[in-house]
Amino acid sequence: MSKFQEALPRLRIKDRLLKNLIEALYQEVLTVQAQIKRLEARQQQLEERVDEIYAMAAGVTTDTAQRMEELEQRVNDVQQRVSEIAKQQKENMQRAEEELAELRRKMDRVEEQVVFLLRHASYGEIYPRSHLPPRLTSTQQHILEILKSEQPLSAQEIAERLGKSREHVSRTLSKLCRMRLVARRQEGRRILYYIIEE
Repeated sequence: MSKFQEALPRLRIKDRLLKNLIEALYQEVLTVQAQIKRLEARQQQLEERVDEIYAMAAGVTTDTAQRMEELEQRVNDVQQRVSEIAKQQKENMQRAEEELAELRRKMDRVEEQVVFLLRHASYGEIYPRSHLPPRLTSTQQHILEILKSEQPLSAQEIAERLGKSREHVSRTLSKLCRMRLVARRQEGRRILYYIIEE
């Protein structure tokens, strides 16, 4: 029993209504005090929960930072590997280009030798029948036959007589020029081809 409750009977309160009112107010005070205690307890719980959340967040932040470092390291490793592969591929391409250029030079030398043999000796005198040099393609032979009968002619005129595209005939004429079987000269805007006579 509180001091207020102990002192309440000794109060000379003649008006019972006033006495009841004071008792009601006192009960409300007690109720408010109880609510305050409950709120304080709830506040304490919330503060503890907040502390737990902060602790969890700190742990998550640390774990996330470690994972980010691992991911960055993996990305760096991948980038380094890609750079190494690109460098190696570039070196391989350079070697392949050099080998291709060497093969082309060898092919040109072989073609020059074949042309020389075709123009200065017969097949039977130099080569056995089983080791004959490569023969001309049918298109190359047809072009030479046309130029023997009428020359000089342009690539378009030869293409019309063969019934083939001008681009195909131009490529074949370029090869015959490299073989030194056919030469060309320019007359105005026209480029004319003719057989080399010796």
